[in-house]
Order: sequence, then C-alpha cells, then structure tokens
Amino acid sequence: MKQVVFIIQILILLAADSLFAQERISLEQFILEARSQNLTLKASASSTRAEQENAYGIRISPPQVGLIRMQMDSGSRSGFTVSQSIPFPTKISSDHAARKAMASAREEELQAREMEVTAVAKYIYFQLWEAGERLRLLNEKSKIIENHIKLARAASRSDSFLKIHVIKAENDLDLLKNNLIEAEQNVREKQIAAAEFLNQPPSTYRPMATEFPPSNIPDLKSIGEPHQLEEKRFELASMKSRESEAKSQWLPDFNIQYKEMEKSEVSPRYTEVMVGASIPFAFFWQPKAESSKATARRQAEQYLFEKEKLRIEAEKSTYMERAISLKKQLDQFTDELLPRAEKRKKIVNNLAPRDMETLQDQRETLEAFPELKLKALEVREQYEKAIMELEKFR
Repeated sequence: MKQVVFIIQILILLAADSLFAQERISLEQFILEARSQNLTLKASASSTRAEQENAYGIRISPPQVGLIRMQMDSGSRSGFTVSQSIPFPTKISSDHAARKAMASAREEELQAREMEVTAVAKYIYFQLWEAGERLRLLNEKSKIIENHIKLARAASRSDSFLKIHVIKAENDLDLLKNNLIEAEQNVREKQIAAAEFLNQPPSTYRPMATEFPPSNIPDLKSIGEPHQLEEKRFELASMKSRESEAKSQWLPDFNIQYKEMEKSEVSPRYTEVMVGASIPFAFFWQPKAESSKATARRQAEQYLFEKEKLRIEAEKSTYMERAISLKKQLDQFTDELLPRAEKRKKIVNNLAPRDMETLQDQRETLEAFPELKLKALEVREQYEKAIMELEKFR
C-alpha cells in the first residue's frame, strides 16, 4: 500500500512539473505569436473590416411602393404608385468619399497597431530575458559572497577582526537573499505580462527568453511618414468630405413619383409622373447650422492633425537622441568596463588571500564583474525601450 501511495505522489509531482514547465521561445517565435494572438490587433482588424464594409456603395433611400384602391358610385378602380427620393449628387459623392477615407484611416490604424505590437513584443521579450539574467547575476554574486565567507571563516579562528568581517559578510548575504526573492518574483511577473500579451493562460504559461544582441538604431529616413500620422490624415480627409456634405444641405433633394390607375367603365387608364424638389432655404437656419457645425469639426480635426504631427516628430527626435546616447554607454560597458573587470577577476582568482585586507580586495574584485553587468542591463533596458518607441513609427 505504501508503495502505491509513493508511486502516486511521484506521478503527481511529475504532472505538476509538466504543467508548469518553462518553455524556451525564440524572439522570432514570440513576435510571430504576438502578431497572430494579440487581442488588441484582432480587435483593430475587425474594426477595419467593419469600416471597409461600411465604405461599400452609395447611400440612397430605398424606393417606396404604394397600392391604391378607389371606391366610387360608378364602381371601383385600382392602381399603384412608385416613388424615389434622390439627394443632390454632391451629397451622395461627399458621403461616399467620407466613408472611403474613414476606411483608409482604419487600414492605416491596423498597420500602425501591427508595428506597435511588433515593437512592444520585442521589448516584452527583452524584459523577460533581462529578468532571468538579473536573477542569474544575483545568484552569481551570492556564490561569490558564500565562497568569501568560507575563506574568511578559515582565517578567522585566531583573528577577532576577521570574525567581525565574517559577520558583516553573512549579513550582506542575507540582504542579497531578499534581492533574490524579489528577482524571482520579477521573473514571474514578466512571464505573466508575456502571457497576457500573447493571449495565453497566465497561470500555466511560463516562457523563457534567450539572449539576443542589442537592437539596431533605425534610420530616420527609413521611418518616413508613420502610419499613425497617415491615419490622422485620412480622418481629416473624411471630415473635409463631411464638411462638403453639410454645405450641400443648401442644395435641394429630388423626388420622382410614378402613379398609374387602371381603366374603369367610366374612366380611361390613367398615368402620372411627378418630379419634386425640396426647398432647403425655406428654413435657412437648419442648413446654416449644419454647415457651421461641420466646419468647426473639420477645424478641430485639422488642429488635432497638426498636434499629432508635432508630437510624433518630437518623440522621434527625443528617442533617437536617447538611443544614440545609451548606445554609446552600452559600447563603453562592452568594450572597456566589462573586459577590464573580467581581466581583474582572472588575476584575483590566481592569488591566495592571506589577511582581511586581501580577502576584502578579492571579494570586491569578484563582485565588481556581476555588478557591472547589472548596471549594463539597466542601461540596455532604457536603450531597448527607446528603440521600441522608435520602431512604433515605422
């Protein structure tokens, strides 16, 4: 019976490990999954399809058909009427142009969302890798302090000052364990954020990122006019068409009616064609108000377009300057600081510390390497964020 219980416990543990297994995923796979599964992108695609369907064809009221039955002393007569209301042609064309421009705006919005999702996916992937790398470096630092404590204990048997040094190192190690707990929690939070972004179950989806080189700074010439600005441009064009449609309210609408009555014993067959036109200037305040309102809305949209254009140019310039500055700092870490710290680390590893001073020098030298890498991670996080903001405007 005990053996059966033991086997069941093993199977439960294996199932739990399988359920919460961390899946290693490449940057390319992560971006592809984001573009296919992200809910924001799906919603934008549905909105675009809806606007494209709305832009199809022209908008005219359907014809009306009526039946006539006349009762007279001499008998009865039957007939029918067909009527059609036709707006002035400029109203029809302006309405169609406005809907087409809005459909184009939604298409640009969809492309902008695709660029944004791709850029954000890359940044989320970096954060996932950065959290794991930070945890690894803190563990490396923890091992350095543990080895330092072992060496200090061996030399502290006859030295009271070294005993104090050991106690301080043990306290540093305990503080570092709190940082490790925080780093582990940070890894899990980044996994949950990735799951939410990819429309995956946060409780079980635990991706692991692989290291990838720093992103390249995009060329400003290659960015050109971003889709976000083109979206606003088409929205402005739609508003201009609506303004034209509103100004056409001064022009008449037409109504064509055909009427036919059958022949009776005392009356011949009867047909009638009537063409009518509305008189919009009879109540002049209505078309005047619609025209003024549309003009005001178009002006507001024009101001918003100019504001958006300035905002995009300002953000592009800001993030470009930031990215260039941070790239120089990253190169300084890669080409100068880290190689020099690694060289010092190799030299110290070949030396045997003999007293408290040399022990402390060894610890500081060994700790300097992971600490520099942690600082380089902070700089790269800012750099990748700046690149993300730039790549949104492609």
